[in-house]
Amino acid sequence: MDQGTCQYLPRCLLSQAGTTIGLTMLVAQQLPEVSDQILTVMLSAVIFLRSSLRH
Repeated sequence: MDQGTCQYLPRCLLSQAGTTIGLTMLVAQQLPEVSDQILTVMLSAVIFLRSSLRH
């Protein structure tokens, strides 16, 4: 990626991470039988993507 993309992309994705976490919480409430798996997968994906964008 070019320097500008690396500099501004994490800030742009921050609001998307918040939306993802919020929607994940709603789905987990609606599907309690699989809520642990949903939370684990989605929160791990958010953490992984956020940490991979930091250099």
